[in-house]
Amino acid sequence: MTDHDTARDVPAGLPRPLSFRDLPRRPLDEGTGTLRRIWAEEGTGSERRWQVQLIELKGAGGAFLAPDHTHQRIVGLSGPQVALGDPEHSTALRRDSALLVRSSAVSFRRPRLRVTGVSTLLVLSFAALAVPPMLSFHTLDGTTEVPIGTRVLLHLRGDLTVDGVPADRQAALLLDPRAAHRAVASGARVLAVSDAVVTVGQDAP
Repeated sequence: MTDHDTARDVPAGLPRPLSFRDLPRRPLDEGTGTLRRIWAEEGTGSERRWQVQLIELKGAGGAFLAPDHTHQRIVGLSGPQVALGDPEHSTALRRDSALLVRSSAVSFRRPRLRVTGVSTLLVLSFAALAVPPMLSFHTLDGTTEVPIGTRVLLHLRGDLTVDGVPADRQAALLLDPRAAHRAVASGARVLAVSDAVVTVGQDAP
């Protein structure tokens, strides 16, 4: 896992907290909105194997261009609903759900935008020929083991501490995937990025 400039320094092996609000913003390739990189892992050579980014869409539409030869998993987090694709072949993205886009370019629309607001999305980019990491939503309460293979926990709501390191809401915890981790939570809603399908506590219905 690569280091991120805005992650707080913590002892080796402990989760590294990263608040969304501290991430540098850059504009979308098209449309009104911003893009923030949360985490990336390099592959062989100079290729980027996986990348997780946060998109905040503010206008009626926009576009995101990932590196060549990548596919995207798009997750709806909050705000007015977003549709992916052109007007004639679009698919609505529901909150707490993911859609796969087999292209390096993704178009976004907000066709039923009646009030101003920001639509927040997560984009997981991965090499088209590689095995992608998995995305899964969980609701955590009490003490839970975060299993080996988990690379990132995105903390969306509630209270969460992992290995004694507290996570702000709307933040990420970068984890050592070679070790299991201990989470203490109260009504925490998290999105896990992992090497394979893992169970983090009890899935919400």
